[in-house]
Amino acid sequence: MNEKLNIIITGIGGQGTVSIGHILGKIFTEVGYDVVAAETHGMSQRGGSVVFHLRVGKNFGPIIPKGQADIVISGEPMEALRVIDYLKPNGIVISNTHGILSPVAANLGQKYPDVDKIFDTIREWPAELHVIDTGALAEKLGLSQGENLILMGAFLKLGLIPLDKEYVEDMIKARWPKFAESNMKALYAGYEAIDSMIPAS
Repeated sequence: MNEKLNIIITGIGGQGTVSIGHILGKIFTEVGYDVVAAETHGMSQRGGSVVFHLRVGKNFGPIIPKGQADIVISGEPMEALRVIDYLKPNGIVISNTHGILSPVAANLGQKYPDVDKIFDTIREWPAELHVIDTGALAEKLGLSQGENLILMGAFLKLGLIPLDKEYVEDMIKARWPKFAESNMKALYAGYEAIDSMIPAS
């Protein structure tokens, strides 16, 4: 891993965005890195925008300056686009493909933007983009939750954490012991799925 690593984790309230941030922060702390974090929430607890800033290494503040994030992990396409100006040029984006219309937008009769156009804009940032339909994968595995861990598994496959996969698995099991089996299914699925993700062209 580089001396510093800046990670933006974003999504809609209820997707487990903050949970991913906390567990990744704990993992990096256990390895011996300095870690600072901050989170912001939209107006509603469920359905509002959530952004988690995770800074690993010698950083001066919890908020990642625009243009300095190494990676964006997003549970929703529009949320990835919303924070794209935080990503450094040619940084990495891992995003779910399924768009979620906010309750406010739905009540106003608005429609979700074209997902392909969203991803085209992200590629033009430029960014190394990988996308995965976490909902379809979770359904295929018979999981009612765990889409956030599918994204986390994909992130782990990138090799940015200097740890054995087994160590990370143990920490996730310790955090959510009642859901160890389903969480491992989700994590493994994301870890394996990144090979079939759609890369930036």
